[in-house]
Amino acid sequence: MNKIKALLSVLFILTLTSCSDEFDPIPFSSNLDLPTEYTYELRISCYCFPSYVGPHRLHVKGDEIIGYELAVDDVEIDDQVDLEQFTIDALSKRVDEILEQDPFSQDVEVHPDYNFPVSVYIDIDERIADEEWGYEISDFEVIVD
Repeated sequence: MNKIKALLSVLFILTLTSCSDEFDPIPFSSNLDLPTEYTYELRISCYCFPSYVGPHRLHVKGDEIIGYELAVDDVEIDDQVDLEQFTIDALSKRVDEILEQDPFSQDVEVHPDYNFPVSVYIDIDERIADEEWGYEISDFEVIVD
């Protein structure tokens, strides 16, 4: 009986020491499987202007935004904001770039059918305040021709 307890203890210790909290992401931007036309709502999590944070409602066809609405009362669209940075492709590339920097913490959820990050929260450096970044995509809908 003592041998079994000793063996279980060793296995438990080996399991703990072999576990890692490191996140080994597959590059999202090179593995996207997006439909041709779709809509979604995007909320960005950062210490930014309300016109940047959103929510943004986007309609994409091919690789081009063909419809856009800033869904915030009393906030005007900032003409200086490059809407192309809000495409799923551009957001996925940004996630890849930040994850390559080995951030302090990350939480990434992926769409089950189309393999793009739908919910992202990344804290790049625990010693710096206000540099956390993330976003959430909701109401993703494929447009059927």
